[in-house]
Amino acid sequence: MRFNAVDSKVPLLLLFFIMLVVFIISKWLIFLILAIIFIFFTKIKYQFVINDSSLSFVVSLFGLNISKRRVNKENIKLIEFKRIGWHQKSVFIRLKKGLKWKIFRFQPDNFDEYMENFATANSINMKRHNNY
Repeated sequence: MRFNAVDSKVPLLLLFFIMLVVFIISKWLIFLILAIIFIFFTKIKYQFVINDSSLSFVVSLFGLNISKRRVNKENIKLIEFKRIGWHQKSVFIRLKKGLKWKIFRFQPDNFDEYMENFATANSINMKRHNNY
């Protein structure tokens, strides 16, 4: 199953506002640099893929894969289900080798159910926190 991330719009709106202020002040070089950064930020896409025995995390820019991380079920030590704030669910994947993955803001919202099914199907330890 493939999940796509929902980008946070607040940093982009702030950057756009700063670009407008710089444009009004007539600092063309700074405006050009901020415009390029704005275009890059709007074209970054995140995908999370759950297969039968592996998980993949892909970052792409303008449709080209920049980073692709893949982990097999044997390398997963623990899957934790937590809340970030009041309303946002997240999944932490702790690996035997490497850094932990923090998965949140993916659509559809029931990606955590797919993660739970993946963990039970592959006999991976799960931990649910109190207010999840």
